[in-house]
Amino acid sequence: AIFPVTAALSGAILPALIFWFMNKATPHINGWAIPMATDIAFVIGILAILAPRVPSWVKLFAITVAVVDDLIAILVIAFFYTEEINWIAMGVAGICVLVLLFFNYRNVNRLTLYLTVGFFLWWAVLGSGIHATIAGVILAFTIPLHREWELEEIKKSAKQSLELFRKAKDETLPETTTLAHHALEKTLRNMESPLKRLERKLHTPVYFIIMPLFAFVNAGIGFDGDVLKQAFLSSLTWGVILGLLGGKQAGILLAVLIFLKFFLTQRDNDRQTWMIFLGLSLLCGIGFTMSLFITNLSFTDPTSLEYAKLGVLVVSLVNALLGYFVLYRATLNPENKAIQ
Repeated sequence: AIFPVTAALSGAILPALIFWFMNKATPHINGWAIPMATDIAFVIGILAILAPRVPSWVKLFAITVAVVDDLIAILVIAFFYTEEINWIAMGVAGICVLVLLFFNYRNVNRLTLYLTVGFFLWWAVLGSGIHATIAGVILAFTIPLHREWELEEIKKSAKQSLELFRKAKDETLPETTTLAHHALEKTLRNMESPLKRLERKLHTPVYFIIMPLFAFVNAGIGFDGDVLKQAFLSSLTWGVILGLLGGKQAGILLAVLIFLKFFLTQRDNDRQTWMIFLGLSLLCGIGFTMSLFITNLSFTDPTSLEYAKLGVLVVSLVNALLGYFVLYRATLNPENKAIQ
């Protein structure tokens, strides 16, 4: 895991440095974190389109980099875009975190307990002045990823549930059928970890309701000819564009170069491998929703908002198209050792 994490770190730091260098003498310097983030949803979506051609290690690398990128961005939001901290609320948040950690330590698997404490954690973090997104990250880290039952217990419970269904066929009373249903539901519930169960339940509303609304609310812009002309003369717009198209790729590929040179075998260091990593680094340059979100936190001036958002939208579209076509070309030959 250290490989994609290192790639994510260098792929977040270099874009921020490029933006800072281009805007250090301007009022736009507060937007240095805009090109750090990656829109996970778009990365997953494009990889899904390429799914039959793209091997599992490519997906794992890209998603890990995107997740770490966004965790870095969330931490930056929490600690660098906070004006004043309410320490009493922070204390309450700390207590909530300790309770969540205790639940995890004691192998508590009831999601309702985690979500209840998570609500109070969100309320406390919101009241502290730190951006409340950090509460969701902390909550996710404390919800167990392991199943409550081992495989043998699941098999045993499944057999018992099926036996109850067989008995229910021969009886007219509904109690046996109800018991069989409850037993099977319990078995199915314990086949998943609490975190996986929560992820599955949230998948549809998040991807089809929350994410589109999030993008719509944060993008809310309209451009005319004069705005476009002025935007492309601004160091703010170009700081965002060059950070996500140039800086992001250079940062990730630098980490790839180091690992290919010192840690991976020579057979991994060929043209097709580099094409795959270039395509992945381009996908990780799709900032879109996260970058738009940070833009809204960085500026209050309408002109600065328009310039930065234009840069985010343009570079995200370019990176999405380039990333797709580079990966498509790189995976044309499924027999190549780079994609096996």
